[in-house]
Formats: sequence, C-alpha cells, structure tokens
Amino acid sequence: MFRFEFDVGIHYVGEVGGDTLTKVYIDQITDGQLKWAPVNDVIDFVEFNQINGKRTTHRILKGSAWKKELMQSFPNEHDAINKYFDAMKKARQIFSQTFVLKMLPIWIVMILIKTGIFQLLSHLPNFCSKSLNVFLSELTSNAELKAVLSYSFGDYGTQPRESPMIMQLILMQHYMYGGYYPVGGASEIAFNIIPVIEKTGGKVLTKASVVGFVIEDGRVTGVKIDGKSEPIHAPVIVSAIGFINTFSILPENYKIGFTDVLRKVKSGHGAISIFVGLDGSNEELNLQATNTWAFTNTDFDKSLDEYLALPKEQAGLKDIPLLFISFPSSKDPSWNERYPGKSNCTIVTLANWEWFGQWENEKKKKRGKEYEEIKTRIAERCWEQTLLYYPQLRNRRVYFEVGTPVTNKYYLGSNKGEIYGLDHSLDRFDPEIIAKLRPCTKIPGLFLTGQDITTAGFAGALYSGLLTASAVLNRNLANDLVKIKKEIRNSSKKSI
Repeated sequence: MFRFEFDVGIHYVGEVGGDTLTKVYIDQITDGQLKWAPVNDVIDFVEFNQINGKRTTHRILKGSAWKKELMQSFPNEHDAINKYFDAMKKARQIFSQTFVLKMLPIWIVMILIKTGIFQLLSHLPNFCSKSLNVFLSELTSNAELKAVLSYSFGDYGTQPRESPMIMQLILMQHYMYGGYYPVGGASEIAFNIIPVIEKTGGKVLTKASVVGFVIEDGRVTGVKIDGKSEPIHAPVIVSAIGFINTFSILPENYKIGFTDVLRKVKSGHGAISIFVGLDGSNEELNLQATNTWAFTNTDFDKSLDEYLALPKEQAGLKDIPLLFISFPSSKDPSWNERYPGKSNCTIVTLANWEWFGQWENEKKKKRGKEYEEIKTRIAERCWEQTLLYYPQLRNRRVYFEVGTPVTNKYYLGSNKGEIYGLDHSLDRFDPEIIAKLRPCTKIPGLFLTGQDITTAGFAGALYSGLLTASAVLNRNLANDLVKIKKEIRNSSKKSI
C-alpha cells in the first residue's frame, strides 16, 4: 500500500536564507527550529506550448543571472528589461508605505489621501493604479517578453489586466534572492510555531469552527464555537478567517463598518489542486527542485477569460491555459529518508466557482456522479498536459487526488473556493482600501490578520501577523525586529 504526503500551499518561499529580516522573524517565532533548503538556481521554468507553432522554454534564475538570461533571450529588448528591473527595485522600496497606511490612525490617512497630499508625496498610488498589462505594454510590444515578465501572476491569482503592477514587481523582487522550502515539508511550519505559543501559556485548537462573536456592551469579548454551548472568552479577538468571512458572522448591526470596503473588493478566483503520488524516487524520475509554469499561449488574459467562461459541461474538454507543476518531494532533503522509492507531484490551476458551487453543502466524497465527472475530466486533462513536459512520469502514477473550489471551501473556509483570499485587483490596491484593510476594526476588541490585510502568500500572512501584534500591543514591533537583526549581525561579526 502506497502512502504519500502532500503540502498544500507552500511551494517556495523567498528571503529566508542568510540573515534577512524575514528569516530573523521566522527564527523568533519558531525558536530557530524551522530549517530551510534552497531550491535550484533555476527557480521556475516557463513553458509556452505554442509560439509560432513550437514549444518555447524560459528559465527564471535567482539574482542577476535572470536579467542576463533575459538579455540573451531578447537581444532587442534591453531597454525594456532594464526598465522592468528598475521598477522592481523601486516597487520594493515604496511597498513599505502600505504598512504605514495601515498603522497610522485612519483619520490621518484619510486626510492625507482626500487632500491629495499623499499622492503628491508618494509614488505608491502610481504603482497601484496602473495594471500589470498596461505597464508591460508601455515597456514593449513583444508578447513573449511580456508573458515572461508576468508569468507568475498565478502566485496571487489575478490576471495581468486586473492586477496592479506593484503586485508582480514585489513578487519577482521577493524571489531575486532565490527560493526555499521547509525541511520536512510545510507541516514543519506549524509544528515549530506551536511550542512557542504553548510555552507562553497559549493553546492551539483544531476542529473548533468559529460561527459567531460574543459582543458585550459594544465590545467583542469572545467567539462562539460550532457544536459548543459555551463560548471562548478572551480580552482580544484576532480573526484570521478572511475579511469576507469575518463580515459574514458579525451581527447585522455591526456590519456597517465593513460595507464600504466590501463594495470595492471581492473573492479571488477559485482553484483546483491535483495531488499525484509517483512510483519512483526523485533521482530515478529525474525530478528537480524547481517549478514549471505551463501556458498554452502568451495571451494570458484572453486564454483565461475563455477558459473561465466555459460552462461546466465543457470544462476540461480543451487544454487548460495555465498549470503550475511542482514536485515537493524534490525540494525536501528529508523526503527520501521518510518515503524511499516514492515521489510526488502537485498541479494547481484556476477554476470557476460556478462549475462546482451547487455542491458546496454536500458532504465530501458524497457529491455525486456529475461532480466527480467534472473534476476528473479537468484533472485528467491537466495530467496529460503535465506529461508533455515530464513524459517520464507516464505509467508511474499510483495515487491521484483532486481538490476543487468546493474542497477549498470545506477545508479553508474560503468564500468562493479561492486560495489567496481577496482578489488582488486594482480596486483592492486603491490607497483608501489599502488603509482600511488594516488590523484595527471599528469594533473594540476585534482585530484582523492574514493575507487579506497585506498580500497573498506565506510572507504576506507572516507580516500581517507583525502588523496585527503591533496594533494589539500598541507597539511598533517592526522596529524591534530590525533591532534584533542588527544584534544578530553584530554578534556574528564579533565571533568571526
């Protein structure tokens, strides 16, 4: 009987090597117990199945090597490439201003924005109001180059036409230092954080679904648990279930403080995840510690529009326009010791919630024949496309499990089966909305955290925790973190 382990959501993380601020932060909340292994210098392969009738491959490399690679691949586009990398650096510098907007008193921020002072003093609005598509079109008319510079939009799930340029730029800057994977798999993250929580008197509970808040004299004082008669009380309640989900369980008379933001934001796209168990080791199957982004063509917006507009009866009958293909087993140095002779593959793509939404209230494994047919048809199409790039995997598949947007809602509680929370749209990055998606709410005792108040991904969620803890404690913990980093660096110099 084959046994496999799969990671959900962690494929690669940037800026956790050396003594980066993110690495120092993680060490503080795990007592330094969480270890990271670097992925290959080729972080991603980008595949276009049809460009002028042929398949084209591009490599995404860490550091300055990627820029050199682009210069060689696109010899007539040096000016566009230079401008893109300049914009990456600038985006990184100004993105911290989003944190300032969330930490300053909201009334001060609104005055700065409404009077236009913020727009005069900051370049952030320019980076947030221009779509990725428009930005790239201003740089070049080369469709293939534009696609290579925007390929990883799937990491936050919003198409280039609808997402702000800053989102893609900070993402690519994040991986300029290389990608890393937790040794032992993604479960090691929680495994090493929980003891730190418990050491200070905290508890981590599972299978305890929150269905409402306890509000006394206008203050949130606890949470109601599904199936439990007694609520859990605490002096501070922090919601990490997402902005829309938090809104949905508030009493009607307390929802008004959220409605102005909800008019501007929406749930992101749903997603399908495919988990494949393989007979054969990483070495035997020649699986590398990297990822493949596979596209049917370079017009991402058009191909995804057509795909997501399909009726459910046709989903999976044609090639899926975007696939993310990864082999977690190849990234984890401890894998072969735990699962000798085996390896695994994860495939992720976007999906329309409407294809599956009618089954959201059905029990898992009991959603019926039509549901199974749709998800299987899409998954098998994804697998056949994967074999175009990894033909050595044919006849090696011994386990195959598919998660749909309904699966995501069941396990993650996501509103429409999304995996990245709120859509990373231009509206979400309006300075007013950036400021209002903050840890503090208008209801005393209730705070927000998670990727909805920052951005998607591990790092986004991580720094949302820093923001929220700062708000709860009324203390700038970012300054404390920078101080710790300096102390570690100085200590390292003395020991040399």
